[in-house]
Amino acid sequence: MQLFTCPFCLKGLETTLHGVWGCDKLSPIWEQRNFVRVHGKSESINALMHKLKSAPTYTLHSGIASPCRYVIMTDASWCGGIAGLGAVLIDTESGHWFHNSCQSKAGSAMEAETSVLLLALQHARQCGWEEIHVLSDAKMVVEAFAAGKCPLDWSFFNVSLVILDLIKLFRVCCFFYISPSSNGFVDELAKSARLSSHNAGFVQGEGVPSVIPDYLSVV
Repeated sequence: MQLFTCPFCLKGLETTLHGVWGCDKLSPIWEQRNFVRVHGKSESINALMHKLKSAPTYTLHSGIASPCRYVIMTDASWCGGIAGLGAVLIDTESGHWFHNSCQSKAGSAMEAETSVLLLALQHARQCGWEEIHVLSDAKMVVEAFAAGKCPLDWSFFNVSLVILDLIKLFRVCCFFYISPSSNGFVDELAKSARLSSHNAGFVQGEGVPSVIPDYLSVV
């Protein structure tokens, strides 16, 4: 497993433990979170977010613009704290595919989109996939993880850190933004799961897999 230097402090290794306990750049975020929980109010969250935005960035995987055997498409549907998470995982060589969906709680649409990425990456690992391309219509989330960073929302920072650790377990893990119009099938999965948990589940796909958009053309 290849380890990376923390992109915020540039001192320790980029692990979940370092992000929570060892990073002096992130410690104000956790202190602010604890302050809010204890006192019920916050100082300037925007100021803290500005510190994170000004941190140096790096590219987790660069120069990869060729087709990948394993492609994952994700989407989330969120309303009133309830989220439907949907993911389609496709083996483009064998033609085998399956989809997974579930209902979950989330504080925002961005948290839901981040949570479904965690769900999809975990299943890819369970399948033994080592090289994956991940497609999503959540642009800010995709751009953050493509740059090896957490989306700028501290409320689900722990989930984002777990994803960054999980990414490092793959030989190749690239993120691509696709338009919502290209993600219709997965969108319907997510909406269906949000409306009823009975519609959620893990299903082996039958017939021709859902269409993969030409995402490499925009790299």
